[in-house]
Amino acid sequence: MKIGVIGYGYRGPNLVRNFAEIEGIEIKRCSDKRAERRALVKKRYPSINVTEEPEEIPSDPEINAIVIATPVLPRAETE
Repeated sequence: MKIGVIGYGYRGPNLVRNFAEIEGIEIKRCSDKRAERRALVKKRYPSINVTEEPEEIPSDPEINAIVIATPVLPRAETE
């Protein structure tokens, strides 16, 4: 299975690492809006194609599944 990952912020690195260790899964693409995060992906996983635009991932015909790592938001304070 070939997957794409959208978001390489707080949870993204753990998701990419975990999927990279599963036999039969290949991470084809990863997107993040921040250049420094894309640079980390390329440094750690040179075979992954990185992009700034998350819209490119669903349009890739090779990708079978997409993992979306949403930003971590602070908990709302209770009154």
